[in-house]
Amino acid sequence: MEIVRLDTDGNITRHEYPTGGYKEVHSTLTGLIGEKCELLEPVRPNFLYTRFGGVVEPNKEMVIMLVDESGYYHDLSINMKASYLYGAHKHGQPILGNVLFIGETDFPDKDFTGLTKDMADNLEAFLKDFRTN
Repeated sequence: MEIVRLDTDGNITRHEYPTGGYKEVHSTLTGLIGEKCELLEPVRPNFLYTRFGGVVEPNKEMVIMLVDESGYYHDLSINMKASYLYGAHKHGQPILGNVLFIGETDFPDKDFTGLTKDMADNLEAFLKDFRTN
């Protein structure tokens, strides 16, 4: 299972989804977002689903973005692609800092998971070609 990371310069990297207990997983995910990140915020941006087609049906795995919950307090740069996917051009609230694209399950409870290789391949290709203007 994989993670797709999009930094504020538009660079895309892929990482293995971490294993272990809550602390280990949380530490790895926050570390990938940035050194100041302590709190994760899952974001389900509409444009990600309408443009990319991440699954949004009940009882299915879907792609979400993880962002730094406290990004506005850490003086982080705007992530232009993530902000556009989030709809910031419409509501004015940009995404700051690096973001992770991971999976989320909806059964029996919401839980984070990695992306399949095929989903990560498709997402990486989409993000490389995606333009915000």
